[in-house]
Amino acid sequence: NLEIRDFLAVVVVNASLKKSVFQEQLKKISSENLVFVGDECHHNGEKGLDSKLPKANYRLGLSATPWSKGETDLKKKLKSYYDRRVDKYSLEMAMDDDVLTPYLYHIYPVAFNSEEAEVYEELSKNISREYAKKFSGKKIDETILQNMLFKRARVLDSLESKFDKLGEILKERKPSPYTLFYCGSGSVESDDDPDDPDGGNRTRSIKIVTSILHENHWSNARFTAQETPLQRRNHLSDFKATTIDAIAAIKVLDEGFDVPMCREAYITASSRNERQFIQRRGRILRKDDQKTEAIIHDFVILHDDTSNPVYQELASSEFKRVMEFYNAASNKEDLLPKINNLVSQYNISLVEDKIYD
Repeated sequence: NLEIRDFLAVVVVNASLKKSVFQEQLKKISSENLVFVGDECHHNGEKGLDSKLPKANYRLGLSATPWSKGETDLKKKLKSYYDRRVDKYSLEMAMDDDVLTPYLYHIYPVAFNSEEAEVYEELSKNISREYAKKFSGKKIDETILQNMLFKRARVLDSLESKFDKLGEILKERKPSPYTLFYCGSGSVESDDDPDDPDGGNRTRSIKIVTSILHENHWSNARFTAQETPLQRRNHLSDFKATTIDAIAAIKVLDEGFDVPMCREAYITASSRNERQFIQRRGRILRKDDQKTEAIIHDFVILHDDTSNPVYQELASSEFKRVMEFYNAASNKEDLLPKINNLVSQYNISLVEDKIYD
C-alpha cells in the first residue's frame, strides 16, 4: 500500500507504465490529484501504450519532435490526449540563449546512377499506385506497401555517389576526434560479402563507410543494434578518450546518446523524417567547454532529371531538411548563393510546413 503523503513523485519507463501491476496502483489515485509528464511524448501514441495513459487532470508532453509530417495518426492521438501546444522553444531561440553550440552547415549534392534510378522509379510508381488505391477507399496490403517504402528508403541510403563523395572529402582531410558518421540501413552491391544473411552480394552501407574511414586512416567503431550493450559502452569510452576518432552509427544514436564533446557529423543517411534529423543534429550541438563550434556535412540527393516529378518531389523533400539545418547555421550567408542556385537548377519547391500547430 502506498504511504499517505502530501506529494509523491514516481518515475516510470513506458514498459512499466503498461504493466497491469502499475495500472492497478494508478487506479488508486484520483484524476484530480494526478499530474502526468510524458517525456519524449511522441512514444505515448504507440499502439498498446496510448490506451494505458492515465486520466490525469494535469498533463504535459515533452518532445523535440512530437510528430513528423506523415504521422497523422500520432498527431491525432497526442493532440487528443494533451489537448494543445502550450509552449515552443525553437532552435533559433536556443542559439540566442547560448544553450546550444553554433554550427557550420555544408551540403554535397549527390545523384542516382542509372541502375539505382531504374529501381527507384519503379518502386515509386508502385508505391503511388498503392496509395491511390488506399485513398480511393480500396483495401490494400499494408505489409506490401511498407516493404516497398522500406526498399525505396534503402535505395536512397545506399547511393554509390554518396560514398564516392565521402571518399573524396576524407582524402583531403586528416582524421579528427569526436566525429560521428550517420549511416543508412541500406545496402550496396559488393563482389563478395560472406556476412550477408540473405546469401546475395549485398553489403550494408555502414560497412562501406567504415571501409572508407579505414582507407583514410580514421580509427573508428560501429554503433548499431548488432553491438552488445557492453560493446557500445566500450566504444563510447574509447570515443570520449579519443582512442578512436569516429563512431559510425545507424539510428541507435537518435535518442539518448549524450556525448557533448562531439564536434562534427557526416550525414549519409537520407532521412526526411523530422524526428530523426533533428535528433541527429542535436547530438553535436550539446554545449561543451572544449567546443566553440560544430560542423554538419549533409549529403543531399538531387538527381539531374529535373523534368521527372518523382525526382522533383524527392528534391523538395530533401530540401525540407536542408532548410531546417540552413536556417540556424552560422554560415547561412555564405551558403545562400549555393542554396538559391540549387533551388533554381533542380526546380525545387520550398513550402514551409507548420506541422506542430
